[in-house]
Amino acid sequence: MVSLLQNLRAPEDQRPFVVVLVISNLEYGGAQRQVVELVNNTDPARCDLHVCSLSDYVPLAAHLRERQHRLHVVQKYFKYDISVVPRLARLLRELRAHVVQGYLFDAQIASRLAAWLAGTPVVVDSERNTDYYLKRRQLLAYRLTRGLVDGVIANSRAGVAFNRRMLGHDPAQYRVIHNGVDHERFCPTDASAARAALGIADDEGVVGMFGSFKAQKNHPLLLAAAVRVLARVPRTRFVFVGDELYAGMRDSTEYQRFIRALVDELGIRERCLFLGNRADVESLYCACDLTVLPSLFEGTPNVVLESMACGVPVVCTDVSDNAMIVPDGRVGYIVPLGDESALADRILELLQNESLRRRMGRAAREWVMREFSTATLARKTVDVYEDLLSSSPRRASNQTRPGDAVTSATQPTRVDSLAPFAVPLVTLRALPYPYRAVLAICSDLDETPDRRVYLEIMRFLNTTEATSMGRGLGLEVGNTIYFDMPPGQFSYWNTDDAGRQMIHALIESGHIDCLHSYGDLATTRSHAGRALDALTHLRRRLEVWIDHSVAPSNFGPDIMKGHGDEPGSPVYHADLTHAYGIGYVWRGRVTSVIGQDAPRSLRGIFEPRHPWASTRTAAKELAKGALGRRGNGKYGMHCDNRLLRLVSLRDGQRVFEFLRCNPYWGGVQHAATADGLAEALAPRVLEHLVRREGVCVLYTHLGKVRDRRQPLGPRTRAALRRLAAYHHAGKLLVTTTRRLLGLRRAVAEVQLSVSSEAGWSCIALDLPAISRGEKPPLVGSDLDGLTLYVPDPDRTRVLLNGREVTRICHNPPDHTGRPSVSLRWPQLEFPRL
Repeated sequence: MVSLLQNLRAPEDQRPFVVVLVISNLEYGGAQRQVVELVNNTDPARCDLHVCSLSDYVPLAAHLRERQHRLHVVQKYFKYDISVVPRLARLLRELRAHVVQGYLFDAQIASRLAAWLAGTPVVVDSERNTDYYLKRRQLLAYRLTRGLVDGVIANSRAGVAFNRRMLGHDPAQYRVIHNGVDHERFCPTDASAARAALGIADDEGVVGMFGSFKAQKNHPLLLAAAVRVLARVPRTRFVFVGDELYAGMRDSTEYQRFIRALVDELGIRERCLFLGNRADVESLYCACDLTVLPSLFEGTPNVVLESMACGVPVVCTDVSDNAMIVPDGRVGYIVPLGDESALADRILELLQNESLRRRMGRAAREWVMREFSTATLARKTVDVYEDLLSSSPRRASNQTRPGDAVTSATQPTRVDSLAPFAVPLVTLRALPYPYRAVLAICSDLDETPDRRVYLEIMRFLNTTEATSMGRGLGLEVGNTIYFDMPPGQFSYWNTDDAGRQMIHALIESGHIDCLHSYGDLATTRSHAGRALDALTHLRRRLEVWIDHSVAPSNFGPDIMKGHGDEPGSPVYHADLTHAYGIGYVWRGRVTSVIGQDAPRSLRGIFEPRHPWASTRTAAKELAKGALGRRGNGKYGMHCDNRLLRLVSLRDGQRVFEFLRCNPYWGGVQHAATADGLAEALAPRVLEHLVRREGVCVLYTHLGKVRDRRQPLGPRTRAALRRLAAYHHAGKLLVTTTRRLLGLRRAVAEVQLSVSSEAGWSCIALDLPAISRGEKPPLVGSDLDGLTLYVPDPDRTRVLLNGREVTRICHNPPDHTGRPSVSLRWPQLEFPRL
């Protein structure tokens, strides 16, 4: 049988086959520039390429060769203008198109339908990105028309994995063709003229970022790194080339305003230059010492290839295929996504080492010319068109098998366990066995309506009894209490005797573990004394203080402003409260970073369904960290992402301050309710917390409910059941705030010595001697769950303060492959109420 391609080239018709590239517009974007390069570099004797834009906004058409012949506009007049489909079909028939390829959503759907109407033999889709959010109607449109597609060309292996996961095409339909760059246009030139035109001196360092203003590009990460860089190299300029998207799409107008405001807030406006879209980008690359692309996700970024073609090294985040495109340490650097410290270090390394910049720049240009030329792009793309026209099933033998591409993009890299000789014989495990993370739900009491709601929530969380919300979860979750509040809010003095007996029982069991200030109406020292008199007779004392809104008794000087630790103030009480037993305080500091006592990373904050809002939240966290490093005390705890720090109150009392977290993508305040808990405990949050092996004191208000009969709604109950599953599976320990804080101190402060006797390991644990007033003391229960890696659990003895611990747990190897022993972690017993 004669193939279709041979028919197309029969003697009676010697024309090259016709391909129409359909795209939403020809603005200054990555996909649009690759379309232009593809047309300009394809051999017209082999393939006749045309471009069809669905918008008359075509600034890049100025770079299109034979524009009058090759450019067509089929105007889409409004968002749901379905008339574009028959008009595009008419164009395909007029051009006698053999192949149509769509770029970007509306152009892809229009191409599929128009090709079906016109009888165009081959339909090709494009995948130019990864990890972006598709609305339900977009996903539905893609899937309903999936059967009209013959092949998909992706510009990255990660793009293949993403597209297949979202749209489910046959693996044999995928081809990977990385972008190409015109190395004749983008080539090294003298930087002095370009710098002079920008008003930049030759002795200044220049860091460039080229990209549209949209959340994906993650400008805030570079700005946070810029603060660090400027502290070391003040004569550095940061040049931003690019503008908002056409017609402000994807909230890009608002995003650009936000970035400019962030520059002002960080105090670096004089060192930043915003140039907008430029036609002379090649000269601007050459004006830079290096370029940075801190994106949240990418396909194959053109700006990385263009920078390297100009002999300018690149620093970019480890997303998509970047690590393959930019061999780390040879032509630039790859840094972890969200790590502004690593980004700043690499920028500084290049700025301060001219010979390194030059060597990397030369290597970068050689690499791009060899691997990423526009001629290679055009040849490979036309090969795919011919393959799809001439054979079925279509799989080119010289292509990477799509299934392999997906596997390599989605499978985690195997990390071998450390060799035994590299690990000390006995070491402390950071968390109790077998858990990989620890979480405490720390709920402020605000707006809790009455004791019945309070108790029903606590029963659902802490027992397995039947409740109005279903059978309880059997977790270990604490709560807070305050005293002097206006009527209508549950508090110690507002409830009845039965309510106060309930509070006493929950304090003694450890399930109320935090004092949430003395309340809005506690305005004098006598109010504090009266409250402490009510608590002193109990067997267990509250040791954790939580500032409340604007309560006068607060300790916070800058966020939850109060005067409780100011001698001379009518409400001064810090001496009484500290003497009673308060040793841990929260003064209003909250972060969106998922997991403390782990390297600071913003990666888990980004939510593809809400790119603008989640990027804004991440940017705020970047700003907090940057301000903290510059000495701003308000954000000092955000810098190193530690859970605890030792501080002095304003009267000199020494306490531990702790950081709370609410990882909602929309910001810390917007999900701090009973309903919002569903978002704060989303699957991605729990997985990220476990993966980072971090700890979290979760900021929320469980008493802010919609329905008193069922205080926690269906979505929140489902999220809590998911949390309980993580806990009971041994992945994530759920406990009270006080127990978590004590555990973290014990791991950091316990004194450990090891001796060997007749083949046995003898481990001596001692609580540190703490002088009066130095800091709150550790107590024996803080060592509950303490876990130690040992060579042989069955031949291990543990002594605590000189006395042998007779009941230790012998644990099999955990995920690290190492066995351990641990002190018992007794579950708190919920009282019968």
